[in-house]
Amino acid sequence: MERRQSALKLISALYPLPQELSNAYPPDEAAGLLGQAFERRESIDGLSQLRRGELINFDGEVLERVESGEWLLVKDNAYAFDWGQFDKPVRKRMFDQRVQELLRAPPVQASVKIRYGQSFRVLNSETRMPLPLRPYVAVVDGEEVKGKSDFDGVVHVFALSERSRISIRVEYEAPVGNIDRFVSEEERERLITLAGARNLDLKLPPIEIPVDDRAMTREAILRTLKRSEFLSTERSAWGALKNTPAMAMDWDYSMVALHHAGRTFGCGDFGALQMGRILSSHLVKFGEVGYHFGIDCTGHIFEGRDLRLKGSSVLHYNSNVIGIVLLEDLTTPNEVGDLVDEAKDFMAVWGYKTQSEAPSRQVEALNALLDVIQSFFTIEVLGGHREFPKQIDEGKVCPGNGGLELARKIRTERALRAPD
Repeated sequence: MERRQSALKLISALYPLPQELSNAYPPDEAAGLLGQAFERRESIDGLSQLRRGELINFDGEVLERVESGEWLLVKDNAYAFDWGQFDKPVRKRMFDQRVQELLRAPPVQASVKIRYGQSFRVLNSETRMPLPLRPYVAVVDGEEVKGKSDFDGVVHVFALSERSRISIRVEYEAPVGNIDRFVSEEERERLITLAGARNLDLKLPPIEIPVDDRAMTREAILRTLKRSEFLSTERSAWGALKNTPAMAMDWDYSMVALHHAGRTFGCGDFGALQMGRILSSHLVKFGEVGYHFGIDCTGHIFEGRDLRLKGSSVLHYNSNVIGIVLLEDLTTPNEVGDLVDEAKDFMAVWGYKTQSEAPSRQVEALNALLDVIQSFFTIEVLGGHREFPKQIDEGKVCPGNGGLELARKIRTERALRAPD
């Protein structure tokens, strides 16, 4: 990646020019600007020379020098003057005067100090990209140290000697923030990386720590559902595919699509069997169940497609959409005007009436599921299937008038937007 050139310059505070002093940023502001420059991967004029002069390798040490006032961050205005206004003899006298000052009072040479510790790089386990500003907890010779990785995902843990022992555990994050509270003590023990200390001035590659945020987020969602008042079943327990075929990944969900199971479903069926029926019909079209979650009429919540995979519930509009299906038919009488409606009319004559409203227990479970989802993802949009772009043109009636009314009600209660 090409580094952009900054209009800033770093200099030592030992012998600045008057115009450099008058154009230097205050230490706190300078540290903030430098941090932003590091994040944007901008090059800073003078930084490499200062690093070499004091054997400094780490961004954190650079910021310490700036915050303490040992180094100055200078605006480019300091150098916006015309040296051509001076003739050569004048410029030579100024240069000679500067040299004499340095000879009379040479800068104090920094003593060479060996630094011990260990370096780590925190990586996304799937993309192998560094994870910047990721919280960690390290223990050095029994002493706990907390901090965050730098903008390149690097963590430097310092120690007293090469005999020191270091352990480190990186915390997990979902799109809404830290989810480390969902990690059990047993898992914390398994996730610890152990290492010995070394001379940090030797340029050795950092130890890599892969972090699977998505797997932990899925696990945290399922654990939270199990602690709720509603029954919940993972996909492996109701007969979903054990070996999911290769599918597109998805994450950073911002939308929820509400569905009903269809015209041939009803509240009398067992939820796991209904999920199996959906899987059978979706295998041919999608290779896997298309919805991320299903809820039967008793409020039993079923995990559908793994949340790390893009769903197949909204035609040409599945990115960043979590699909939830209510396992019954929520169309109103004569909404479609087909043979199914005629059959329902016939059964109504004999006293059998189909319902077009979701049972209260199912609605409560849906709201509980949405509470959990919104604890991990920033959801902004909720809509019934046919409210999403171009769905009604495909003849979609899902989620029925009853389901559509429910989607509108929940959307209002949660201050969410309708699909654009």
